[in-house]
Formats: sequence, structure tokens, C-alpha cells
Amino acid sequence: MLAETEDGGVGGAVKAYGGEHTGGMGAGQTGRIHILKPRPAGRRGILAGWLIALASLGSIWFLAHILYPRQVPSPAEALAFLAGEGLWRIAWSTWLTLSRTLLGFAAGMAAALLLGYAYTLSPVAREAVRALNTVVQSVSVLVWIVILVMLFGVLSPVPPVAVAGLVAFPIILSAIVSGLESVNPRLYELAAMLGAGRLRTYTDFLLPSLLPQLAGAARAALGAALRISVVAEAFGSSGGIGYMIATYYSLAEPRGVFAWGLLLVALMVLLDKLVLERVEERVKRWATLPRQ
Repeated sequence: MLAETEDGGVGGAVKAYGGEHTGGMGAGQTGRIHILKPRPAGRRGILAGWLIALASLGSIWFLAHILYPRQVPSPAEALAFLAGEGLWRIAWSTWLTLSRTLLGFAAGMAAALLLGYAYTLSPVAREAVRALNTVVQSVSVLVWIVILVMLFGVLSPVPPVAVAGLVAFPIILSAIVSGLESVNPRLYELAAMLGAGRLRTYTDFLLPSLLPQLAGAARAALGAALRISVVAEAFGSSGGIGYMIATYYSLAEPRGVFAWGLLLVALMVLLDKLVLERVEERVKRWATLPRQ
């Protein structure tokens, strides 16, 4: 509620989302408005959030097991089945999936960086890069997988690698294009003053300014590449987590499907929280450091 005082100011109590302001504010008067801001959760808050999420998901899983005991094993049964697979098989399958994903991600990142440079060359090149990015984004992942399996065969390691790259490529390129469109024009002026050519302007001035956006895009792209490369392994591959899930599905063994699916989820969470999130935070802290 706002109440107007005799001196033309605003008096009374101002209550909003952020807090409360009391007293009157007339000419020459100042007041304090307390605004509610989100506070960091802290380690205990993060741990509590994860425990709540895991407990909720575990309860849903156990309820599904009660309703469909033949199709859905219990969490304990899935973990016991995974433990029975043996450390070597788990480690080897995990390595195959990770190596294919990382190789495809690196290829997609390299292609996106090259096209980012092409984007800076001319207006025609900019439109060509935009069009190519739109086309790649529009093609379904299923189409890519089927085509690659037909080209290279069911047992080839190429489809998972290529699909990972094709998934990561448009995510990173979109971040580069968006960053280049909003880059500070003074960077071009500074590069010209220092005598930098087009390539040096891109590598030494533009890309460093895009590092925060690139870090976030790379995190999202690697997570998406890992999820999709597993699908490609299920369609056509000679090993990996996706291959194991598809194998146990064909054998009508739900414990194997859930066990290897659980391993995939754990791998993605660990990769994101222990590696990608820390890299992104470090890059963003570096980008906000004062420059002298």
C-alpha cells in the first residue's frame, strides 16, 4: 500500500516481494528498501537438495517395481546385477562410451570454431553459417543414426562418434554466433589499432571474450553428446553402455537394462558436477577478473 504524505512524499509501509519499507520519503529524504535476493544454498543445502531428489526418484522407482514387478526390478536388484557384471566389463564399456563421446565432441567443437571464423569474414558467409546451423539443428538424431549405421555398418565405432559430433556442433555454433552478434565493437577497433588480421582478431580478441558463453555451451553440448552417443551404440556398435542396454533388452532381462541405465545416469551426473560445472565456474570467474 502506498500512502501519500502531506509533503508530497510516499509514506506508510511499502510491502513488496523483497521486504518492507517504513516511514515517509519526502523531498530530500531517503529510505531503505530491503529486497529479497536468492542466497547460495551452501554445502548443507546442496546435500539436502540432492538427498530429497534421490529419495523422491527412489520412491517412484520402488513404486513402479511394486506395480510392475516383472518389468521393473527394484533398485537393490539392479545394483546387484550391475555388481555381478564384473569390474572389467563395466570399466571397458564406460571407457568406450566416454572415448567416443569425447572424440565426437572435440570434432563438433573444432567444426563450430572454424565456422565461427567464417562467420566473421563477410555478410554472405554469415548467412551461410546461419543457414547451415539451422539445417543441422533441424535434422532428427534418429535420421543421423540410421544413415550412419547404413553407411558404416552395425559394428562400426563411427556412428556413435559422428552422432556425438553432430549433436554438439549446433549447440556450440549457436553460442558462438550469438556471442559474435553481441560482441563489443571496441574489440574490432582495438584489434585494428594493434594491426591484427582477421584470423588474429578472431583468435586473440573475439574468442576470449566469448569464453563464458562457450563454457556453458560446451557443458550442455557434452551432456547431450553423451546421451545421444549411447542411443547410437544401441543401434549399431560392438560395445559401450548403449550396446549393453540394447543387448539386455533383446534378451528380455530388465535387470540388465536398469543396471546399465543406472550406470549411465551416474556417469553423466559425475561428469557434469565434478568436471564440467567446475570448469564453467572457473572460466566465468576468470572472465570477471579486473583487467589492468
